[in-house]
Amino acid sequence: KMDHGELPPKKKKKKTKKAVAFEEPAAPPAPAPEEQAEEEQAEEEIGWGAFCDSLELDRRLARAVAQLGWTRPSLVQKATLPVALSGRDCLVRARTGSGKTACYALPILQKVLRDKASASDARKAYNGVRALVLLPTRELVAQARRQLLELAAYCRESVTVVALRGDSARDDALSVSESRGDIVCATPAAAREASEALLDAKHPLEELGSTCASYVIDEADLVLGFGYDEDVSSLIDRLQSQSKPHHL
Repeated sequence: KMDHGELPPKKKKKKTKKAVAFEEPAAPPAPAPEEQAEEEQAEEEIGWGAFCDSLELDRRLARAVAQLGWTRPSLVQKATLPVALSGRDCLVRARTGSGKTACYALPILQKVLRDKASASDARKAYNGVRALVLLPTRELVAQARRQLLELAAYCRESVTVVALRGDSARDDALSVSESRGDIVCATPAAAREASEALLDAKHPLEELGSTCASYVIDEADLVLGFGYDEDVSSLIDRLQSQSKPHHL
């Protein structure tokens, strides 16, 4: 009951919880200092020499790695190389400078060398383009070719790496056939234009669907962001017309 002139008590508002779209999981407990020290020491003990042995990498490639002065494989290299060398498709994302190029360069070179191992003269065992590496710019094309050549330092008589400049589709097509290119690095546009400027029906780029065992789209976000969608789709259709190549 209320006296005359007394205001009614205010009703308390019920508090409602706001909906949360995503709740970040709690951070795991920090490891004990002794455990953390053991983990760091174990990681430091993994050198490239032992890593190459565990991967059963061709000795010529392992020798080139040693010559480059690489000491320990990066996290992305340790995670990716065993998978890529097993022939499985890979989708890799890592920061710049983490050694991503080696993650596809070594498996590609290893596969080319193994494919040619049964031939008595590797230079005569040319069965067309074995790998296609697509990159967004001419500068990155040159960098990828340089890294591949560095890793192929002790097997250049067996592996040929060609970079398409993109100035002339006819000249690019000629460079692949005349050098008997095993690995072709190019922008998607340059690769597509060269494949459409073929000089004969038996040109290596015409046979991509049956010879190419691996293909790479390096810096995929930039490749697609630079408007190469149609070029990439056309090339992949050609690559998968007769076989399913290894995608790195």
